[in-house]
Amino acid sequence: MSKKPVIVFEGIEGSGKSLHILNVAKYLKKKNIDFIKVREPGGCINSEKIRKLILDKKSN
Repeated sequence: MSKKPVIVFEGIEGSGKSLHILNVAKYLKKKNIDFIKVREPGGCINSEKIRKLILDKKSN
């Protein structure tokens, strides 16, 4: 199994993590470098549903 780097972006809400991830993903794609983009919670259908509930300001 080959070892590949993991790039992690951490910060408070609204600090630009998603923007940085998007820019890095665009760069890697432009350079034809394979990558997997994940986020927590998120990454699969059920996790995305949970994330949406957590971030919904109308949700109790």
